[in-house]
Amino acid sequence: PAARSKELLGTVNSIEVSAKTFRDQGIGYAKSKVFLTLMCGKEVRVRQNIWGTYRGKDYKHGKHPPAISYTDRDDIVSQAKPGCFYQMEYEVGHGGGHRICTGSTWKIWS
Repeated sequence: PAARSKELLGTVNSIEVSAKTFRDQGIGYAKSKVFLTLMCGKEVRVRQNIWGTYRGKDYKHGKHPPAISYTDRDDIVSQAKPGCFYQMEYEVGHGGGHRICTGSTWKIWS
């Protein structure tokens, strides 16, 4: 994981994820993704692909994606329980030369 929250002490009402930038190396296959993952122990409870696949055919945000808010209507929030935690994860292509650049932050409201 790229980052991890502390264990949750109570329920979560909402989460906001933002990034100053989101980009990859600019060539090769489009595979770069950033995920917010809800973990309970070693179990993945929910994994949310935040903005989609950078440079993928359905990607529409450019290098400056909008902030994304999740509420209790979203599994990433509604399934959070005390003792669980969140982590930011990323995926890039295989082989050499792949990179992902992001200045992601998240805020969790309980």
